[in-house]
Amino acid sequence: MAKPKFHLSYIPLIAAAIVGCLIFIALGTWQLYRLHWKEGIIERIHQSALLAPLSWEEVNENNYADYLFHTINVEGIWGKGLSYYVAGRIHNKRPGYHMFSIITLPNGTYLLVNLGWVDHKPFNVKGNFPAKFVGRIRKGDRPSFFMPDHKPQEQEWMSVDIDKMGQALGAPLMPFYVDYMRADTGHAPHPVPYKLDIINNHKGYAITWFTLGIVWVVMFIQLIRRTKKEAAHFS
Repeated sequence: MAKPKFHLSYIPLIAAAIVGCLIFIALGTWQLYRLHWKEGIIERIHQSALLAPLSWEEVNENNYADYLFHTINVEGIWGKGLSYYVAGRIHNKRPGYHMFSIITLPNGTYLLVNLGWVDHKPFNVKGNFPAKFVGRIRKGDRPSFFMPDHKPQEQEWMSVDIDKMGQALGAPLMPFYVDYMRADTGHAPHPVPYKLDIINNHKGYAITWFTLGIVWVVMFIQLIRRTKKEAAHFS
């Protein structure tokens, strides 16, 4: 029996195998990039915890990105508008909100402060009294296209959207916020933990995508072999 020759009908199968494999490789490579990025964040958090807190004068809108997750001595005056509530936050497996308030720094700028987790939205306003505490510098969230709309009329937000919060307040906020660092007394609002739990599963995701790429190619090789055998049988 003559050996089956390459047929033009195999081209779509080969093209599908190559395109699919490239997609899986691209997804795996992207996860490796995310792995490297997440490891950098975890290392920054670890190193920042070993350093003494900065003074509030040292951090501004131009250099805050250099001090993310660093602790800072915050001073100012509480009380500028209502509290803000960011939905979808979990504490001890319970859904709820992170409660934010605003302080006025000594230079007159406004800073958003994460007071911690609450299970409902108590519409309270902090009085104009002095604020002095240790905070942890955080970057605001980047709104997602798939994220539900904010509800500023209800003081409810789907993410820490500092720009939109400032617009609702009618005053510009600093482009970062701080976690109010303190011990948990067992009463709400429960503070964000001192040790942030950063999930880093990107290595496993990368292995999964690369493995799927291999399986994809093997599957198409088997399909082409079977197609050639069937063609030889009927020739």
